[in-house]
Amino acid sequence: MTAPAAVVIKADNCYETAEELADKLEKYARLFRRKMKDTGGIVQPFTRGP
Repeated sequence: MTAPAAVVIKADNCYETAEELADKLEKYARLFRRKMKDTGGIVQPFTRGP
């Protein structure tokens, strides 16, 4: 997984179970895999910055 426009750092503060933490990390991974078309119809990463 790469994050071209953002970096996600998740610190374990011992308030979440391992399953909850794994679920959050999977949600971040899905976000970084998302694609969208720009105004020219070119597919770009959803998280691409300006």
